[in-house]
Amino acid sequence: MTSDSTYRDKGRALFFAAMMVLSVFAMSAAFAGGVAADGETVDNAGEPEDITVGEEEIDQTISDIDIDSLDEDDVVEIDVSSLADKADMSDVEVTGNSSDIDNVEYDSSNEVIRFESNQSSDNSDIEEDLTIENIDTSDSDTAAALEYTVNADVSDADTSGTTSTFNLHDGDEPLDTSGTFWDGQELWFQDTDNPSDGEYQLRSYDTGDDEETGLEEEFTLEDDDSAVIDTEDLDGDYVIQHPNGDYVTVDDGDVTATDVSEGSAEAFEIATQDFDTEFADDSVENEGSDTTTDVEFDSNRGTYDVHVSADGLDHDDLEDIFGEEGDFSDVEPDEDEDRVTLEDVEDDEYELNFEDIDADEYDFDFDVTDTSAESTSSIEVTEGEEAERSVDAGDVVDQGELANITVDTDGQDNSALQVGVHEDTNYEVGLDIDASDYDEDEVTIVMDTYRAGQDHANEDQVFKAINEDGEEETDVDVDLKYANVSDDSDLSNLLGEGEYELLVGDKFVDDNGDEIGDDYTGDLSEVELNNEEDSSYLTLSERTEDSDISTWTVPEEDNLDTDDDFEDATLTETDTIAAGGEVDDQTVINIENLGHTAALEDAAESGDDISEELEELGVTVALEQTNVGTNEDPTYYNSSDSGSDSGTEDDPYHLSLESIEDLEYDGENLYLVVDSGDDFDGDEQEYDVTYNVDENNDASANDINGVNYYGNYLTDEDDEIEESHELSYEEPEFEWDVEDEDEVEISEESEITAETNVAPGTELDAKASSSGNFVEDNSADVDEDGVFTATFDFSDAENGTEFDLEERALFDAQVDDLVLVEADGDDDEEKEDALEVSVDAPDEIEEGETATFDYTVDNNKEDDTTVDVTLEFGDESYDGELDVDGEDSASDSFDVEDLGADEYDWELTADDGDDSASDSGTLTVAEPDDEGEGEGEGEGEGEGEGEGEGDEEGEGDGEGDEDGSPGFGVAVALVALLAAAMLALRRQD
Repeated sequence: MTSDSTYRDKGRALFFAAMMVLSVFAMSAAFAGGVAADGETVDNAGEPEDITVGEEEIDQTISDIDIDSLDEDDVVEIDVSSLADKADMSDVEVTGNSSDIDNVEYDSSNEVIRFESNQSSDNSDIEEDLTIENIDTSDSDTAAALEYTVNADVSDADTSGTTSTFNLHDGDEPLDTSGTFWDGQELWFQDTDNPSDGEYQLRSYDTGDDEETGLEEEFTLEDDDSAVIDTEDLDGDYVIQHPNGDYVTVDDGDVTATDVSEGSAEAFEIATQDFDTEFADDSVENEGSDTTTDVEFDSNRGTYDVHVSADGLDHDDLEDIFGEEGDFSDVEPDEDEDRVTLEDVEDDEYELNFEDIDADEYDFDFDVTDTSAESTSSIEVTEGEEAERSVDAGDVVDQGELANITVDTDGQDNSALQVGVHEDTNYEVGLDIDASDYDEDEVTIVMDTYRAGQDHANEDQVFKAINEDGEEETDVDVDLKYANVSDDSDLSNLLGEGEYELLVGDKFVDDNGDEIGDDYTGDLSEVELNNEEDSSYLTLSERTEDSDISTWTVPEEDNLDTDDDFEDATLTETDTIAAGGEVDDQTVINIENLGHTAALEDAAESGDDISEELEELGVTVALEQTNVGTNEDPTYYNSSDSGSDSGTEDDPYHLSLESIEDLEYDGENLYLVVDSGDDFDGDEQEYDVTYNVDENNDASANDINGVNYYGNYLTDEDDEIEESHELSYEEPEFEWDVEDEDEVEISEESEITAETNVAPGTELDAKASSSGNFVEDNSADVDEDGVFTATFDFSDAENGTEFDLEERALFDAQVDDLVLVEADGDDDEEKEDALEVSVDAPDEIEEGETATFDYTVDNNKEDDTTVDVTLEFGDESYDGELDVDGEDSASDSFDVEDLGADEYDWELTADDGDDSASDSGTLTVAEPDDEGEGEGEGEGEGEGEGEGEGDEEGEGDGEGDEDGSPGFGVAVALVALLAAAMLALRRQD
């Protein structure tokens, strides 16, 4: 007994000693974790997708592999032997998703995936997704918690890896007893913890009371210790009871515990998926502008896959509707079932395209792939009208200009535009125009004919859509589909003159009739425009050079940075510019009719010095000083020179030519601000300005500020341009037009002028001051004739007041002891005489007649005027209006009617708001003369009425005597004689 006990004790001691040694190594390995010898760390072995058994070709993605501190060319290996043991990986291919790695491969002999770090520097981190394609699981058994191991920098023998697990499962999803699943899903799990041949039970469970409430079904495990639970018609919370009576915990398909008590059991939820679909329209057309509509998916489930089928449509039709022409990016066709599977569907509206689908009414069946949820929606496809796209190139343009091509899409989302036919012009480009977000039918595509054909790999930069303001239209995408230029090369010269045919259709197809993609690498000669609908011609005419320059001046105070500044500035064409002292007027050169709108599209509106860009087009501006002194050398400037300190003929100063930011360039006027520092200040300088356009037909690319230039179109020296101009820089001058002690008339607007050579538009400031009397200030701009006019209000000053006058802004120009004097009145007289009125009117009319007032207004002023004419007649007023040209006259008249017998005073006035004139008079309106009435009625009445008329006109009695006797009639004479006798008798009494 003693001996046996001793041997057992010794055995225990040896066992525990061995365990301690092993534990030391185990702890060392545990602490090492995922850290490699040189510091490489596998932070995350990634998240591998579960894959299903029974598939001949299935892909698996390992997402988010995260490795720190890799050096360039470090090798990473992923041990996939656990998968290789279960599945056939003989045809496997592996791809990565980034440029951080290269040389990705599957090594079947070692059952590892291997790649190298492609980082440009050491100690770099990578995050990578890998896709393993073409895994064959058709003969595989299920397995839970299979492991991948990622090892960083395997060149170090002592590196260790980090693992991640996945399932090779049957059914739809691996079961997780803490998860939520959907009615109809098949849930798989494998009991690797305590498998049993007995009956496992699926039991309903009350999570509130933590107790099971009844049996749903019993099942047994397969030979690989796995089972699949069919959840169809289940709804609620459930647990799995082990044959031992306890409850099972399942983590991602793997049973981790089989001894859980009822009150602690983990329950998983089975929910019913609500699912509905609806088309946005009842009908849709199969061609034309209305071939698209939306389908809406609505469910209480976040993401799911859907089978789609429809009687009368095969899988190709469905793939066109939902995938190639529709919004879905993941569409899997199923030829056997004549259906498609939409992957990762969410609640949303998706656009579908029914172009070329036979007209009919279709019932679409939508079935969620892993649940019992389904929906049916119907839509009618009708015959549509064929689209009528058109294309127009507009006017002929010169080589090197921007050419506008107008495409009428007829409301189509996508149109195809072909520019040129390779067999005819050695230049052919295919463009896809996506106008799905654009509200108009007409799209304007601008073509850069200068850079066309020079870099065919980037020919998409030659074309862009523009809006009506000439700015890029962001709602239209213009994509290059192919460029067949000089047999897949570049043109040896700039794009030539000639006619380039334009064709428009719906898409470009290869020789099989399939639409080509952006990455098409097939035979370009086999590409065709599908459904050609219209054609036109873009005509490029031979470019000729006929440009020249003019020089302009701008006040120093005017900003010329942007287009808005330019619009506000005052530009004056001149060959004399003031510079020196307080004045440094700006010099602007305008290159007229240069063209090259394509080459200079960006530079001309950049606000930068573009002399280098102009030089590439053969354009230079040079200045040579001509007023040098004896034994002095002239100073030279040249825009094509980079600049020097000498300014000699061989080494001239640089002449900077700065464009104006955002000032639109149309090829006619290119305004450039000349900048040479302060070199033009000081004494008078005179220059010959030479403008040259020289031959530069080297078509090799020259990158200037990120833009390629390819020379110009001149091929003959006889076509070169050389134009000369004169330009002088003078010291600023200012001289008042009055001298000391001159007289200035007193007025509310007394004007005093001066002459100056500073730029028109320059603001000057004048001050008139009289000690103890007044100080008057006035600012005004120099006019286009170089005249500065200062205006003062001297109306309150006394006659004889003396004052001094000075310009204070830029010049020390003063005039002393000027004298204010009263105006001599000539001005007032002139003002009154500015308008003159004459009226031709009668002095007397009889009652019942019309009085006509003919009037003439003389305008003695230079400017045309409009006068208001008023006739005041008695208590009445008559108004009119008359237009009178400068230094001319105009006439009109007033008619006055229905006047009673009386005398009327009248006055006619003409007034144009600045000046007035008038004329006046009197009109007598008499009672009408009733001649022959008195004596024609007999003697009794002849005397009373006849004499009344006779007193007025001296005719009454003569006409009233019936017997024609002269003088008084016989009866009247007798009465008169009797009256005289009676008077004599009365006097005697």
